[in-house]
Amino acid sequence: MNKLKRKYFEIWADEEAQNLILKWILIFALVIILVETATLTVLALRRPTLVAIGDTETRLLTLSPPKPELLRSELERMLKLYVEAHYNWDFTTIEKAHENAARYVADQFRKSFIASNAEQVKLAKERKVVQHVYVSGPVLIDVDKMMAKITLDRIFSVEGIKATAPLTLEIGFDYGPRTAANPEGIYVTSEKLIAESEK
Repeated sequence: MNKLKRKYFEIWADEEAQNLILKWILIFALVIILVETATLTVLALRRPTLVAIGDTETRLLTLSPPKPELLRSELERMLKLYVEAHYNWDFTTIEKAHENAARYVADQFRKSFIASNAEQVKLAKERKVVQHVYVSGPVLIDVDKMMAKITLDRIFSVEGIKATAPLTLEIGFDYGPRTAANPEGIYVTSEKLIAESEK
């Protein structure tokens, strides 16, 4: 009987010891998993380190927000690209020109942009119109109102008859995602032709 009791207690003690060891192993594993999860979360939320490797030196690149001068020059460049894409065409390339200009147009303005150009495309094809524009003055930008004014010299030909006329546009803009098609990330939200009397 003593032998049986001893065996029972030994078995019970062995099982309890094993359970205690398993509990500590489980607690240790959970602590390691929690530490790893916290570390991975912190690393995932951190900005990446950018290193530029050149022929003569290797430097750590630091990202800083763009300066107002850079944003203004980007805005001016984008407006010139938009105007050149939208207003330089002939009756055979007008649709392609408007398609190229549409990449600078904000989604909420795209429908009215396409609708307003449809009539122009029809007229240009009927009368065989050729048009070229050149920026003739400084681009006036009001960042607070998100508006820009651009003055152009327009040279156009209607059924072989050539003429020139100044053209002033008031263009509304907004900032959006930078993409391969629009790396500046500036989008046209409105466009209005300013008459001579409004200047």
